[in-house]
Amino acid sequence: MKKLTIFLAALALCFSVSAKTWTNYTGFGWRIPTSTTVKSDDSSMDFDIKFKNQTGLSLDYTGAHESGFSMRAILDINYSKSNLKVGDDDDDLEGLNGLFLIGAGYAPVCTDKLFLGIYGILGADLTVLYLDKTAYTNYQKSENEYSFTHAASVLGANVTFVYTPAKHFSLFASVCTNYMFPTKVEADMTQKVNGVKIFDSDEKYDYKGAFKFVPTAGICWKF
Repeated sequence: MKKLTIFLAALALCFSVSAKTWTNYTGFGWRIPTSTTVKSDDSSMDFDIKFKNQTGLSLDYTGAHESGFSMRAILDINYSKSNLKVGDDDDDLEGLNGLFLIGAGYAPVCTDKLFLGIYGILGADLTVLYLDKTAYTNYQKSENEYSFTHAASVLGANVTFVYTPAKHFSLFASVCTNYMFPTKVEADMTQKVNGVKIFDSDEKYDYKGAFKFVPTAGICWKF
């Protein structure tokens, strides 16, 4: 009888926890421009790469349980410039940055109007820089293509604040401090003359880890 009572009490507790409700926020944000420098860790590649003015759009989700447990997901697609040039060319390599993060944490404030969540996060950060140059000399068409790819695992922290002035409409601000782990940067170069490939290089170089600051502000739907 005693074991049955304990079992029924545990079952009732499980049902009471599962019956608690979630508050969800999903929306779009604008990535406020920031810059990050990754330093070379390879003697054959003696320059650092600066990803400049990375900015774009983000898809954000925040979920909070009545118990205070909270979950976070972020997907960023950004435009990125850099300090990389090819020879005497004045054009910088530029391209796209993608950032995917998921995390879990605690929400000390979760009311009808205000929400504050603190999270540990992990994910991946990918930046692809590209430059395509075409020149015509002596009846020849010369094409040079250059690309740098930086892909790193990410571990960090996030703080998210949400203000809900209306029943479902909300405004949010989010700040991530991410550490990008050491990785290899892939450098590709292709040269063509009159459409015929005459040179193709694919090299990988070691780069150190770096911290990255990611502030975002936007709107979301509360449900």
